[in-house]
Amino acid sequence: MPGYSSDRDRGFGAPRFGGSRGGPLSGKKFGNPGEKLTKKKWNLDELPKFEKNFYQEHPDVVRRTAQEVEQYRASKEVTVRGHNCPKPIINFYEANFPANVMEVIQRQNFTEPTAIQAQGWPVALSGLDMVGVAQTGSGKTLSYLLPAIVHINHQPFLERGDGPICLVLAPTRELAQQVQQVAAEYSRACRLKSTCIYGGAPKGPQIRDLERGVEICIATPGRLIDFLEAGKTNLRRCTYLVLDEADRMLDMGFEPQIRKIVDQIRPDRQTLMWSATWPKEVRQLAEDFLKEYVHINIGALELSANHNILQIVDVCHDVEKDDKLIRLMEEIMSEKENKTIVFVETKRRCDDLTRKMRRDGWPAMGIHGDKSQQERDWVLNEFKHGKAPILIATDVASRGLDVEDVKFVINYDYPNSSEDYIHRIGRTARSTKTGTAYTFFTPNNIKQVNDLISVLREANQAINPKLLQLIEDRGSGALAQYVSCLELVNRRLPCGLAQIGVCFHSVPKSEHSVPENEQHNKNLTRIGERTTSLLAWFSSPRTAGQWLDYWLRQRLQWWRKFAVGPSNFSSSDFQDEEGRRGFKLQYSFPWGTETIETLKNLGDTELLQLYPGEKLKLLGRDGRKNVIPHVLSVNGNLDRGVLAYLFDSLQLVENPLTAKQNSQRKVCQGLFNELTENGISVWPGYLETGHMSLENLYAKYDEMSILFMVLISDSTLENGVVQLRSRDTTMKEMMHISRLKDFLTKYVTSAKNM
Repeated sequence: MPGYSSDRDRGFGAPRFGGSRGGPLSGKKFGNPGEKLTKKKWNLDELPKFEKNFYQEHPDVVRRTAQEVEQYRASKEVTVRGHNCPKPIINFYEANFPANVMEVIQRQNFTEPTAIQAQGWPVALSGLDMVGVAQTGSGKTLSYLLPAIVHINHQPFLERGDGPICLVLAPTRELAQQVQQVAAEYSRACRLKSTCIYGGAPKGPQIRDLERGVEICIATPGRLIDFLEAGKTNLRRCTYLVLDEADRMLDMGFEPQIRKIVDQIRPDRQTLMWSATWPKEVRQLAEDFLKEYVHINIGALELSANHNILQIVDVCHDVEKDDKLIRLMEEIMSEKENKTIVFVETKRRCDDLTRKMRRDGWPAMGIHGDKSQQERDWVLNEFKHGKAPILIATDVASRGLDVEDVKFVINYDYPNSSEDYIHRIGRTARSTKTGTAYTFFTPNNIKQVNDLISVLREANQAINPKLLQLIEDRGSGALAQYVSCLELVNRRLPCGLAQIGVCFHSVPKSEHSVPENEQHNKNLTRIGERTTSLLAWFSSPRTAGQWLDYWLRQRLQWWRKFAVGPSNFSSSDFQDEEGRRGFKLQYSFPWGTETIETLKNLGDTELLQLYPGEKLKLLGRDGRKNVIPHVLSVNGNLDRGVLAYLFDSLQLVENPLTAKQNSQRKVCQGLFNELTENGISVWPGYLETGHMSLENLYAKYDEMSILFMVLISDSTLENGVVQLRSRDTTMKEMMHISRLKDFLTKYVTSAKNM
């Protein structure tokens, strides 16, 4: 039987590292990750040659006919695209793995390869680039790790100063740790060394592992960038690259870091990309990084969930969730297998719900991104071993966490996308097991209702009639109710909406939590997803006052318009810490849902505290006291309100950003922060404006009393030059971005003196 060498001695224990620091990056950009790393200029003729095709078809595979291959692929829902794709294997021995690898497989009592392993192993062992699209729990980790071991065994030994041969990039530390657990078991058997580097843990032990030399490195992009910049490792020897959960890494904003890292790896490497979904952003990444790749899809080509999961959707309101959760947990805890993950949207919700459930005696623990790595590891260990069978988690735990016996998943908060919904419920029914997913779906989630129904239908699940009713009722309900409340405010407040500027201040953090996967980039939300090449600002208190007045006069009209048709606006009931009820107006930005305004029920006393001196107006309308037993007061976020209006009215969220536009956004982000910190009032502009021409956009900004605009273009990325224009176009000047702050500071100072 043909096979691979398995008797290599990798020289354990000897320190063999000494790397060089990455060079400086010319043309520094704002918010640019890996700015000290220069793009390598590779000369393939000068690079040492390496072998990456080790595959020898087993005689049983050779004898397999084309019809048998197609029947197997159809039975496993395997779709293959690309040239020279080898036949799938059906049994482990057909892969011809080294004997020590086969011993570990036998110890783990695996009976047959999963679908992605059966087709993925021959492709990876052939040295081909590949994309694997498969649902979570499909066995993809071994799909790339075992070919990596074969690849490493055929490369020269590591020498002092060499970095890893195999690099696996993962989006979260939890996933990276799980991959390392699998890698460690197999690499020990083959006398290889692996390590895991990620943020949130001490750098010292990770650096020591790298300095001693490791063949396999599993890393999150941020920590690896740190080590590459500091010269603690290098990627000169890397010939086998894996991007695990590529879609999730893009969702989390890691694309610039990934590109910086890939620039450090020789271009004739073998690259394997793994993803649970196949959106165009991931397709673009594959086109950029992979050469003549084979595409393997497991399952339906459209958005699909694991068919072994029973999906139950409960359409309800936010205020009903707690009672429904408790009733559900009472049923679940009576089951013998009751390990449950409850997903929530924000870190504060995670902490609050965990605290409430533990106070009521439930064995629950919480995990989210603000917890220390030590605490997260401890919580996961308690959950895995059943000491705390209820895990309350944000989306930081929604992908890659491999806990075999999770029986139930509860979506307390519906996620921002149906892709995330699929990943969340994929925590149950791992491998061939079954599981149940409960979802609380509120009218505020109306934007995702069509995708959810498609997922349910594809998986042959029962569809709650209330979901279909939501589609019919779209445009009415909570948002329309909110507008009615605003109109009530306008009638009842002594001053009316146009004069309540004293009410406008930022909504406290306790009233709007940013989704966890955006916490790492809060400043981005100040600018907006599409604000990448145009900034506009005003520079006098009078103009700021005009903004506020413009907003107050227009807002009721805007909300009324959005209430009668489909939009990204929604509203919900809420109750504050003092027990007062009201409504929240929210907007679904590309980075997550944020609160725009809050309506609170106030009594006469509180109202008079807001409007001192208005007692006669308040009490004198019909000569009686307390004619308004409860008045709705408004707290609003001016920035968010106008930004949401522009997003919705200009339809700026239709197309994803290109790589270049993302770079421009980073420049805008840094410039926005710098100008704001120096007292210059900045208002976000937009790269793309739907059907509006640039001239029409200037007219819009003229209406809003903006004085200057800065255009950030391709030349800004190349040499730092921006264009400054005045609103009336009397000034049109090119200057380096580093001069902009001083120029505007002088202008603002002189304007104030005038």
